[in-house]
Amino acid sequence: RDELKRAESLGLALEQLARTWDAWSALVQRGQALRARAGEQQRAASVALEAAATLEAGALATARAERETLERAVGALTAAASLREHRAALHEDQPCPLCGSSSHPWAGRTEALDQRLHARSEALAGLQRREKALAEEALQRRSEGRTHEALALEHERETVAVQREAEQVVESWRRAVASVGKGAPAGPAEAQARLWMSAQRDGLVEGRERLEEQLRVADVRETAQREVARALGEAR
Repeated sequence: RDELKRAESLGLALEQLARTWDAWSALVQRGQALRARAGEQQRAASVALEAAATLEAGALATARAERETLERAVGALTAAASLREHRAALHEDQPCPLCGSSSHPWAGRTEALDQRLHARSEALAGLQRREKALAEEALQRRSEGRTHEALALEHERETVAVQREAEQVVESWRRAVASVGKGAPAGPAEAQARLWMSAQRDGLVEGRERLEEQLRVADVRETAQREVARALGEAR
């Protein structure tokens, strides 16, 4: 009966080890999933930030340069259009009283100037809209990149927390194996840990069945001996 109690105690210890191994395995899987998510978020952040940088250095920079050039042209045309009376008084080969130039390309061409100014102003408005759209897209990409980076950092922090929890579970395993005896794996990470527990449980079940059978036989024998003793006593 003492052996049966020891077997039951060993069974409880093995059950504790099994729960510890399950907890450790779940933490390992969670850690792997978190590391994978962190990697995915980091890659997504790189893609978004690279897209933002490409826009800023390429299409957005080009649109900005074109807009600045056109703004100067529109400014010059606007200034010329505002001097209608002065243009009407200009004469070929005579210097302009305002700028001193003897070349007067827009003198007497008020309608053509207005058409050119209108066309350039429309083009400028289109460039401004394009530049704004590209700037907003680049800003959106950068915002997405920062969001992905924040998520990656959060997953990395969670991974560290899971690793610490797994280390505590390993310590619990090491304390539990002390009650099992020699031959137990030092930690749940060892390849044979699960197989070892399975073999131990199988052996424990078989051993318990043998002990129970032995006890049953002993009980039957003891009962028979008492019956014989009682019968002999009555015969006397």
